[in-house]
Amino acid sequence: MLSRRQRFDTYRALINEATSRPFEYGTNDCVLLVARAVERLTGIDHTPEFMPYTKREALRLVRESGGLVKFISQFLGDHETDIDKIRVCDPVVVMGPGQSAGAGLWSGAGVVCLGLNGHALLVQNCYIDGFWRVG
Repeated sequence: MLSRRQRFDTYRALINEATSRPFEYGTNDCVLLVARAVERLTGIDHTPEFMPYTKREALRLVRESGGLVKFISQFLGDHETDIDKIRVCDPVVVMGPGQSAGAGLWSGAGVVCLGLNGHALLVQNCYIDGFWRVG
């Protein structure tokens, strides 16, 4: 099991890598941020199971799965809902006001998701739809 410090260092490295490149479906997006976190924390790479994809294919995959939580659960198992169990770098699906669901990583103070304009720290006004304890 990784220490709290190792989890934070992993989280920071993932966010720095992701935000150093432009957002692009199938190359650098919210689901791939989650997949990279899982690979770093567990050594398991799930991306061959759903890669590569375009924006249209990504939306279709999520829709056919029944939503983003169910799509990610196909690879990570049942999601958690007890927020007291969440740890830095755990994958999270959030729903913000007037927004569709997004996937990101728990920072310890909120959720960082990749979006079309880079990354955003969602501390207030977001609903955590589910998360997965990994690593």
